[in-house]
Amino acid sequence: MRLPWVVLPWVLLGACEPASTPSRTPRVLSVTPLSQRSNESRVVTLQLDEDPPLRVDYGQSSARLPALPQLRLGDAVTVTLDSYLGHGQYLGRVGPVAYGAYDLNVLLPDGREAAFSDARYVVKRAISYSINPIGRQQAGVPFDVTVRVDVKDDLPFAGTAVLQLYKDGRPEGAPEVIGPLSEGESAPWPFPAQASGDDYVIRITDDQDNAATSQSFPVDPVDP
Repeated sequence: MRLPWVVLPWVLLGACEPASTPSRTPRVLSVTPLSQRSNESRVVTLQLDEDPPLRVDYGQSSARLPALPQLRLGDAVTVTLDSYLGHGQYLGRVGPVAYGAYDLNVLLPDGREAAFSDARYVVKRAISYSINPIGRQQAGVPFDVTVRVDVKDDLPFAGTAVLQLYKDGRPEGAPEVIGPLSEGESAPWPFPAQASGDDYVIRITDDQDNAATSQSFPVDPVDP
């Protein structure tokens, strides 16, 4: 990988001695963002409480990092922080990662290590839901809801979700927990009878913040 050059108009271009290895333990001040989906990549900004040593190019009035720090997510993932923004800030891209919560550590080129203890990096499982069209219903008559589940990774799936009815944009009645769900189309789930109305929808959510909303459907009044 080609190391990044950083233009530094404030660098004094004089004699430059190699910096000795610092003895202090660095601190990670911030990491943003702290979450992503398991099937996506995310650019992460990390800030340390110290600036890196820089190698000056006297002819071009510029400087570069002699080596790059690495961000570690637990024991499984290592990300090179390949862009330096100044003031101790780095950028790195975290690729798709198995869902879970990861401790964050930074390994500096000089061998020192810094841990971020304020929070863990949370990777949420990517699951796509859809609700089959419900169609016109009759007041006072229970009906069925069919859900389709599309899992975006190769791991087994058997989870639960919550169905919430909305009428005119407001929650209506108690949420219904359904499951265990598996990938593909579910068996029909019975849903309680409702009063008549013109603008009902059902929303499905899970504990990984995946969600989907049905098409709107009417509930006709009981025939006199």
